Amino acid sequence: MISKQHTIILIGLLLILVESSCSVKTQFNPKNTPTLISTPTSTFTSTSTPKPTVSPTITPTPVGGGLGKIAFVSTRDGKLDIYIMNSDGSEQIRLTYNSGDNTDPNWSPNGEKIIYISQGNTGGRAGRDIFIINANGEEEINLTKSFPEIGFDEPKWSPDGTKIAYVGCHSYAFESCEIFIMNSDGGEKKQITNNEFDDRFFEWSPDGKQIAFWSLRNKQGDIYVINIDGSGELKLTNNPKYPNHISYNINPSWLPKGKTIIYMSTNFNTKYYEIYAINSDGSDETRITLTQGSEWLISGQ
Repeated sequence: MISKQHTIILIGLLLILVESSCSVKTQFNPKNTPTLISTPTSTFTSTSTPKPTVSPTITPTPVGGGLGKIAFVSTRDGKLDIYIMNSDGSEQIRLTYNSGDNTDPNWSPNGEKIIYISQGNTGGRAGRDIFIINANGEEEINLTKSFPEIGFDEPKWSPDGTKIAYVGCHSYAFESCEIFIMNSDGGEKKQITNNEFDDRFFEWSPDGKQIAFWSLRNKQGDIYVINIDGSGELKLTNNPKYPNHISYNINPSWLPKGKTIIYMSTNFNTKYYEIYAINSDGSDETRITLTQGSEWLISGQ
């Protein structure tokens, strides 16, 4: 394993500038990608404990394994299913024919397999499960059917393709969610976060040794990093609390060299999101946009 729709395109050159200036100092007072893309993302609603809500994201995925193929979700045949096509839109092929709704496709690094979320195709369970399928549509397998959690989200391959990280939840409302890692065949499952709050919206580090994620602790969203064995958890951001205001640091994404993380923030007590950069050790937090009104979806890969 998100309610949506705030989008805008940000020129990819911004990421290059940020990566080349990792040492720049702070200039302020306080949830299957190579460039920034326009795509649905989280919206936030004020509740007693404000947090993003979750629903399937219908979005094309990055080109798989350098093979020039794109995986995407379509309802053209009456329900949500996974399709692939060439990067020019030709040879569109439906991959999933099961009884459920299938979303969130994510290519393996070698382009041979796709993992995705399926709901209503879980052998009697009401939740969502993680499936894997060959890129030719063969050998569809439910990887999480024997797991005790009842809802799964955000499946993402490790950079070397040997492991899959995902979010597992203990309620149908997608609450009490933690981050897990398993082998790409579904074996050797390990829970790497363990607390009473939601941990999600994560990204693998480029070297596959760490995960950056969002956690809803102290009723405010902040960015953390953790080693993939569950050790060395470090809180990177410290989001101030504002009365009657939803305040988040969210959607961390690593820059390619693995030393800097960019994320969205509402630190300045506004309803707008700004983009920040911070070193992976928590140093040199830097505001890199001042939009006074824009909302951004970011990706640093």
